[in-house]
Amino acid sequence: MAILGNYSTLYYELKNFMGKYQGYIHMIYKADGMSGGAENTTMMITASGKYSQASFIAMIAPSPDWFVGVHGVELCGSDGKWKESVSMYLPAWDAGTDSGMNFTSENAPTLPQDVVTVITKDSETVLKGMNDIPAFAKITFTKYTATNPPSSGVQGISATVGTFLSVAFLAVICFLS
Repeated sequence: MAILGNYSTLYYELKNFMGKYQGYIHMIYKADGMSGGAENTTMMITASGKYSQASFIAMIAPSPDWFVGVHGVELCGSDGKWKESVSMYLPAWDAGTDSGMNFTSENAPTLPQDVVTVITKDSETVLKGMNDIPAFAKITFTKYTATNPPSSGVQGISATVGTFLSVAFLAVICFLS
């Protein structure tokens, strides 16, 4: 996924997990790819009391094998109410499968593959030595209600909104330039 943006292996692993261990994953969503640069993509996801966390992953392109992502972002507050909005800036991660040092490096497979690590000032990349490595993306989950309808171009999954059982969130990923 991190090298070519091909999510099929991850997608089918998650689908198989869902079939084998029912109740752990509510839904898998796939967004259309972006063509690069500082762009946004928006999609609607659903959450419920049992499924109140969201995770996502997106490749950084061009790059050797870098990506951004979050795991288990809690969309429900400690008071039991859905959060109106959750935003976070995301660092770049190195998948450990390609030894390229800059964004447009030729393929240089890492053999054996290394562990996944966050890119820091000590990483063997073009960013080495930078004291303040900027965030590569920002993710925002915004609670969707009839009073704040999504903008055009939202990839939609119909969802029942306004009940205590489920709520829809708009997930917006923005790659920063």
